[in-house]
Amino acid sequence: MNWLTRHWQIILITIVGAGLRFYSFSDWSLSNDELSYLTRFHLSSFWEVFQYGMSVDVHPPAVQTLLYFWTGWFGDSPASIRFPFVVLGTLSIPLIYLVGRDWFNESTGLLSAMFLATLEYPLLFSRVARPYGFGMFVLLITAFFIGRILKGDKSKIGNQIGMAVGLALCAYTHYFCALSAVILAGIGLFYTSTNNRKGYLFGGVGAFVLFVPYLSFLMQHLALGGLDDWLPTPTPSWLFEYLFQVLNNSWLVLIGSILILATGIIYRRARGRIRTSKVGLCLAVFFGSFLVGYVYSTQVEPVMQYSGLLFAFP
Repeated sequence: MNWLTRHWQIILITIVGAGLRFYSFSDWSLSNDELSYLTRFHLSSFWEVFQYGMSVDVHPPAVQTLLYFWTGWFGDSPASIRFPFVVLGTLSIPLIYLVGRDWFNESTGLLSAMFLATLEYPLLFSRVARPYGFGMFVLLITAFFIGRILKGDKSKIGNQIGMAVGLALCAYTHYFCALSAVILAGIGLFYTSTNNRKGYLFGGVGAFVLFVPYLSFLMQHLALGGLDDWLPTPTPSWLFEYLFQVLNNSWLVLIGSILILATGIIYRRARGRIRTSKVGLCLAVFFGSFLVGYVYSTQVEPVMQYSGLLFAFP
């Protein structure tokens, strides 16, 4: 059995997801957020752009740095600006398949890829030059290498480096992405075997070392607070409204998703194959990210947006 025969399902899902992402992705004009990036790039050097544009923004600089050099090479048309984000959004589809397969099983990987490929929520943020689709991709990269370490994969050094770089990229992309990554790595530590713990800690320490140069700017951003001048305080029904929206605001998709989930649980439980530790880790990443953002938004200043949970959505 050749490679194409064994992987035709994820290939087909990826082709569908790519088609949805690339179709007319440059036909609509740039958003205000995308334009705000471009207005910061008209300075004499990258250091000036970083000092006077990126560092005073409330977001870390990874996406702005990418766009600064990308637009310098390929121009600032909507097609040029959005192209790398569409590509990363497409690559997230086979990547979530690998994570789901490694953490659980083939069916989980395929179903996860199918949802990611076709739901409007991840599709939208794969077609705009913003940190969200980029951050989801790097968090999936991080989850992939953490999963390999938890499994005791033989490529130890490569997995540790991948984990360190992935965690650092999450922190350099968006603070909600960093939050999800910290929860993932922190709770994942409790699931590591004794033999793998040193390597796991090495990956975490490596990520911190990579982020140290930006710590002073992080402190400046934290001092700025939230976005209460335009973001509303989330209501108690915020999470339910979010979950309904990410399922295309469709009762049909919601009911279908519940049926798939229920069928899977019954089937796997009957065979004693449910990996409760990995399920708990996934739930902790998503609900931990939500709870931190919700409590901060209700008790301090509003920071919650649907886009901020895209990182933990997979």
